[in-house]
Amino acid sequence: MGDRHVAVTASADGTARVWDLRTGEQSGRPLTGHDGAVWGVAAGQAGGRAIAVTTGDDGTVRVWDLASGRQLGAPMTGHTGWVRSVALGTLDGVPVAITGGEDTTARVWDLTTRKPVGAPLTGHTGPVWSVAIGTLGRVPVAVTGGEDRTARVWDLNSGQELGTPLTGHDDAVWSVAIGLLDGKPIAVTASRDQTARILAAQPLTRNTGRSRPAQAAMPASGARANESGQSGRSGRSGAGGGAGGPVSRTRGPAGESAAPRAGPPAAPPPCSPPPAREQHPQPPP
Repeated sequence: MGDRHVAVTASADGTARVWDLRTGEQSGRPLTGHDGAVWGVAAGQAGGRAIAVTTGDDGTVRVWDLASGRQLGAPMTGHTGWVRSVALGTLDGVPVAITGGEDTTARVWDLTTRKPVGAPLTGHTGPVWSVAIGTLGRVPVAVTGGEDRTARVWDLNSGQELGTPLTGHDDAVWSVAIGLLDGKPIAVTASRDQTARILAAQPLTRNTGRSRPAQAAMPASGARANESGQSGRSGRSGAGGGAGGPVSRTRGPAGESAAPRAGPPAAPPPCSPPPAREQHPQPPP
């Protein structure tokens, strides 16, 4: 933001806050407007200004000017029930946000007009907990993770799901990310089953007129926790290094979850989120 490095956080107190990363101090006033807990936040650029996009239990998606701390326009609505995840990217040069909600859909929003882009992305059979945006080859895609234990890949040009759902987790998929490993696109998923999985997507190919990402066999990258909770050096997953094998977590002495690397505590127990104004379980860290 200008010449400053900032972070934006969201809270169950109904606010988002901006923090100066050099001083560690809060920058400006809290961003207020949501009616209920704020669960999702992402920061980026739109129209030449630094913005944040927030989502909450009130079912709205809100855009904020980080310089002034003011909300830009009216809340973006369309989801039914809570909205707990948001990611920012571009589509044909236009800044967009993608959100996931209790209504089992993900939605794409134009951040310049603050209007929906196309129809909702439908296919999950439970709430959508996590979203990410990126590219596979030259195709802009979104990856979503849901209560139905699947991650799904979507072509943002057509709004269609690519291939079959990515499976393997035994519980809800709390978090998803897209990246590159050795120059190849991958999706990384984390679940309430206390594992993370690495799913390789080979470059998109045309199959009877439709693109499909292939799930390739590849070992989990990085160290694995051994019996003492320390990082091992095998570089293979706890599932024998097979396709999308889990990166396992072990139990520490006090019942704490010990991971290969230091990180936030384990996700909460299984739940069916109650209505927006009631007490909610904690979302994935």
